[in-house]
Amino acid sequence: MKIKKKLIYCFVFTGILIGLCGCDSKNNSDDVAPTIDMVLDTNYEGIWNRTNVHSGYYGTVEITNQDEDGFDFMGNFSYYSHVGSLEGRAYFQEDGTAVYEYVSDMEGQENQYVYFTMTETGLIISATGSSGDLGFGMNVSADGDYTTEEPEYTNATVLEDNFTDEELESIKSVLTEEYYDDYFKNVIELGVLEVSECTLEDGSKAVYYNGFIPTMGYYNFELLKCDNGDIYYYNYEIGWKTNVSGAIDFPIFTVDE
Repeated sequence: MKIKKKLIYCFVFTGILIGLCGCDSKNNSDDVAPTIDMVLDTNYEGIWNRTNVHSGYYGTVEITNQDEDGFDFMGNFSYYSHVGSLEGRAYFQEDGTAVYEYVSDMEGQENQYVYFTMTETGLIISATGSSGDLGFGMNVSADGDYTTEEPEYTNATVLEDNFTDEELESIKSVLTEEYYDDYFKNVIELGVLEVSECTLEDGSKAVYYNGFIPTMGYYNFELLKCDNGDIYYYNYEIGWKTNVSGAIDFPIFTVDE
């Protein structure tokens, strides 16, 4: 792909804008060319945060030094504990996007492209290639919707959505203050929580929770919360915790269909 590093414009009669450039475009050739206002009056500058994703997919991009050709950017991205960063200059294209060309320093590896597209609701970033092609850690991506406002995370209320205050206090009493935050609360707020309704052998009900932070093996747990108040918890690092005297394992249960 040839990245256009200069936009040349002329006005014909009534001010119809024609972009005189022979570059290739990511979009089809029948796309409507932008006006000067669309390219020059759109302010890309600022700090953009990836939004409407899990907080483990954190991403932030700072855009500076915008002019008629393009802008500079610096981005940091994550997939839980895996990270990646990218910086350079993106150049405006006829289709209204700005494009950054990533030139790999690895012999034989193709160049990749990062596209910045402004919409009415914010900035969309998309990139070609895989995480490794851009020099990122495993599963790290720059793709997504970005906002200059406070980002919204899909897991922001997962703790209160699944536990009452009374239940959290009971779990804290089992784990103690020493382990509650690191091996329960933080795992849920920063990671993934799988929830299953269950039935014990005696026909009573319980809820089974499997919590984990991808890429961080020790930060995980299994928890069984029974309707009668019994709590069973296990983590590989801190071991077995329960409020049931003499219990050394989870009771037998089946996951409800």
